[in-house]
Amino acid sequence: MRAIVVLGVLAGLAAGALAPGLPQTQVLGLVGVLLATGATALAGWYRSPAGCLQWDGSHWHWPVFSDAPDCRLTLHLDFQRVMVVSLRHPSRRTVWLWLQSASGDARWMALRRAVIASRRLAATGDGAASLQDGGCA
Repeated sequence: MRAIVVLGVLAGLAAGALAPGLPQTQVLGLVGVLLATGATALAGWYRSPAGCLQWDGSHWHWPVFSDAPDCRLTLHLDFQRVMVVSLRHPSRRTVWLWLQSASGDARWMALRRAVIASRRLAATGDGAASLQDGGCA
């Protein structure tokens, strides 16, 4: 949430610096668009589904997919303390998740290892047996 606020403030400052000769009505319109965009982003963030993502060694589970919780996770971006992943469920649309390390959370490294291990399992197609054979990073 802090990132959204900071980006909004920076965008407003950049718009003001880049458009010193604009009429006041255009500047107010630009500020209004920035506020509306920020409000929409915050509303989407508050409405986004939350749950405990779990890895059992062969499948990912997310309680939001209550009808059949097994889903496929794909890692798209990994910045050490932040990961962007997508969850694909056979009967639902793909859901994108922003996973972020909480300060001092010891479970974060376990989650990162599980994401990497699940990628390796998907690539080899060996299932959970390859985890027991030292396939976990």
